[in-house]
Amino acid sequence: MSTQEPHLSESTTEPRPAPLSLPELLDRATRWLKHSGIQAKSGTDRGGLHAWIDESTGERAFLYPEITGYFLTLCVNLSRHLPEDDWLERAERAAEWILRHGMTSTGAVLGRKYVDPQVGRRDPRSNQHPHSYFFNCGVVGLGLVALSEATGNDRWRAAARRIGSFCLQAFEPADRLTHHAGFDLSTGSPLIGDRWSQHGGPFLLKAALFLERLTKLGGPAELGAFFERLLERTLAAQQVNGRFPTDPTGDTTHLHSHLYTLEALLTLGAARGDSALLDRAQSGLEWALETCLDPRRCLQQWSRREVAIIRGVRTDMLAQTLRAVEILQWMRPDWKGAPTRQLTELEQLLGEHRLPSGGLAYGRDELGEKPFHANAWCLFFDIERELFGALRRQETPLEPHRFLIT
Repeated sequence: MSTQEPHLSESTTEPRPAPLSLPELLDRATRWLKHSGIQAKSGTDRGGLHAWIDESTGERAFLYPEITGYFLTLCVNLSRHLPEDDWLERAERAAEWILRHGMTSTGAVLGRKYVDPQVGRRDPRSNQHPHSYFFNCGVVGLGLVALSEATGNDRWRAAARRIGSFCLQAFEPADRLTHHAGFDLSTGSPLIGDRWSQHGGPFLLKAALFLERLTKLGGPAELGAFFERLLERTLAAQQVNGRFPTDPTGDTTHLHSHLYTLEALLTLGAARGDSALLDRAQSGLEWALETCLDPRRCLQQWSRREVAIIRGVRTDMLAQTLRAVEILQWMRPDWKGAPTRQLTELEQLLGEHRLPSGGLAYGRDELGEKPFHANAWCLFFDIERELFGALRRQETPLEPHRFLIT
């Protein structure tokens, strides 16, 4: 598609883990990840990841296959630079949980697992309802593929192949993902909901990276063709100013969704050495910084329609943005990004949500509530932001064939 970025490493051999001295924040965050209980330590749910912990009460949320899939990818990243720790063992325990509770034998990734069945019945996103979503399938599949590559255990790759086969059966026919991001296992028909995450959109490209990666590992050629169609559709959706629409009208962009799309483009651009894809990611990141992330008036959702605008700080979005800045600066050292003052203020805003325990509070939700809980995926994104920043500062060569973003 274009020329390669000249400073990207093109090594195809397994690199030795780069020695890394942990910055203080990264050290505290990884210790919290190990010792907080966010990963279940015993019982039937051993290995699974809770969505959050309320540190004021000790209450733990539902266990979540999507978040457990992110954890697999994060552990693989950490293990390459912190090989003396037990990250791969933790990841394999998480993968065991996914196979037991997070997916069907045919490869459909399920929803949230509640301890209390009555609560699960009331939540349409729980595993007590026969629904599976493409995004969750891709996140879990990518984590399993990464874990298989890191450990040499083909059991995880076999599970990923089952997810890939399910995606072909449920989502590929007639390009169902144009409108539907879900599938009803009980009726065998597409499923669409009201939330941005439940219908088609550019953000699905992040999950679709799994299709491309599985194809390269010998998966069906149909997976690769499916991915290329999604990539083409995603690039066509981007607005001239860099924005990726979220809703079907094109009037609204949820920042979390927009950043998922950028993460896919960054990962793919690094893996392919493709400057054009990095240009698209850079344009989208600059739009987010200029339009949504003034530290004094952050937007969770931008819209042409005032009624659809959502204000307030969410730390997953902050961490995603700052992580994307680190990655793009790693790949393009001459990219100036945002003014230093803005980035410093966003860092400080993120820091205001750090908990004494080492966890990271969620921020404000879409209703304006401010949950106190320490959130799993917000911290995952922030850990990678710290990790990629540390590697960039010590001038570690980027290895695109191993580059993964949770």
